Amino acid sequence: MPRTVDRARLVAQVSAKAAPAPPAETPPSAFVLWCSGNWGYFAALQTVALIGASYNGRLARKRRLEIADINDKLRAMMAKYEGKLGSMDDDDSGPASDALAAAKAALVAGDFDAAAGKFSEAKAIAQKHGDASGTLSGAKGTATALMRAGQLRAAVAELESVVDLAVSEGDSSVYGMLGDAHTDLAELGKAGAYYDKCLAMD
Repeated sequence: MPRTVDRARLVAQVSAKAAPAPPAETPPSAFVLWCSGNWGYFAALQTVALIGASYNGRLARKRRLEIADINDKLRAMMAKYEGKLGSMDDDDSGPASDALAAAKAALVAGDFDAAAGKFSEAKAIAQKHGDASGTLSGAKGTATALMRAGQLRAAVAELESVVDLAVSEGDSSVYGMLGDAHTDLAELGKAGAYYDKCLAMD
């Protein structure tokens, strides 16, 4: 009986004690608070990343198609000019013949800056005498030297300056060279358009 009374008394004492206060919550860190306040930014960033991945995939597919198209056109151009290589040398018998010969020698020697200058001189001489063939030879030679020197934009500008003359003379090689320059610039859409124009000329 005494043990029962002691137990009852102990239970009463324990029950009378106040329940311990719950532990205080740890306040969130500054980083967590910042992330919570800027969750919209992170959502937008994720959306941009997904859009970028999708765009890059489409861009890669577009580039593969452009490359395949360029390859087809280059093969067509090779077939077009096959067997004509012996007759495609420029006529050096005009008034700019000496300047053209000097320019070609500089080009063969790998002095591209000198070659570009001499071809430009030959072009000016031919223009002065109304020699369309010499003018085209000078312009194409200048563009060739510029392309070999890595000055692709300058080469494009030089070729574009004689496009109308090339068309009137039936010289499709200017379009072909423009296609080559834009291919080297990785501007495959423009390159394909110029190759199409080249192939369209007889």
